[in-house]
Amino acid sequence: MRGALPSDLVVLFRQQLTASGLAAGEQCLIITDTVWDARCAAACEAAARALGAVVEVRRFDASRPPDATVLAAAAAALVVYLTAWPLHYRPEIGEALARDARVLAVMQPAAVLAQLPFHADVRRRVSAGARLLGPASEIRVRSAAGTDLVMDKTGRRALAHYGAADRPGCLDFWTAGMVQAAQLEGTTEGRLVLDVGDCCFRLGLFMQRPVTITFARGRAVAIEGGDEARQIREALAAGGDTQAFMAGHMAWGMDPRAEWGPHLFREGRQGGGAHIEARDGTVQIETGSNDDVAGTGRHTLGCEVGCLLRRATLAIDGHGRHALRQTGRQRDEPRRIAPGRRVAEDQFI
Repeated sequence: MRGALPSDLVVLFRQQLTASGLAAGEQCLIITDTVWDARCAAACEAAARALGAVVEVRRFDASRPPDATVLAAAAAALVVYLTAWPLHYRPEIGEALARDARVLAVMQPAAVLAQLPFHADVRRRVSAGARLLGPASEIRVRSAAGTDLVMDKTGRRALAHYGAADRPGCLDFWTAGMVQAAQLEGTTEGRLVLDVGDCCFRLGLFMQRPVTITFARGRAVAIEGGDEARQIREALAAGGDTQAFMAGHMAWGMDPRAEWGPHLFREGRQGGGAHIEARDGTVQIETGSNDDVAGTGRHTLGCEVGCLLRRATLAIDGHGRHALRQTGRQRDEPRRIAPGRRVAEDQFI
């Protein structure tokens, strides 16, 4: 995407803003920083203006978090932020959502944005998954490698992330294709086994040998399995807060276009985590912070480590019925969604 013409980016952003419901006459606030790809910010502005929106662009110094005045969005119907700063933890974004503004986070390089744009089939799949996960109380994750993990999410909502902020009070992430929920703190119990080839994506780490993480009362009390286990322990300890070892949220990847493999993290390539999180059939257990403004978690620290399993079974007990069974795909190549083609729900339910 490095050599793409600006017009290509404008088309891409127009597609995404259209999916997010941006209409003529609506106010669109674009927030970016001084080091983010300026082509993306310019394309976003051009696309919003082409749709007839009233556009305001604010740029802040990337060396420090933006202050409240940059994020204040009293009149905006759609807020788009393009930055590596996690603004979805900021109260100003929460206030915008509370008054039914829509918020689209653009936090990936242009090449990854082009690989995982909004697709109606992904929205349909993720929405169906969220309807199943939403009423759940108990969630159980099992795998042939030895994972047997149970958690309680009673009363916590399921978040449908499919890359378009198309509902009032909705925050979404361009490239996302997953269902997510924050389990109740202190309820995760059992054993999580990262098998060979599974991933700890914040570290770009693919397991060369199994790693076992034991949870008790929501806390990772043991991380065993050689050098990969050491790296995970050190990453959590580097957060400087014992909450980093607490289970934060779980997620279920649902985008058949998303890729998997170490090539996503090779030198010179960025944004591999977007593919890994969205990979169809993966189950993610993340430790650390879970208090972003779209969720309902209570862990408030700036550290999180996500562990993703490819060959796990996710069992949901919603209203007294086993609502879902999901087994991860084992092939490395992503599956394409042809334009206008529906992916049958029985392929993932």
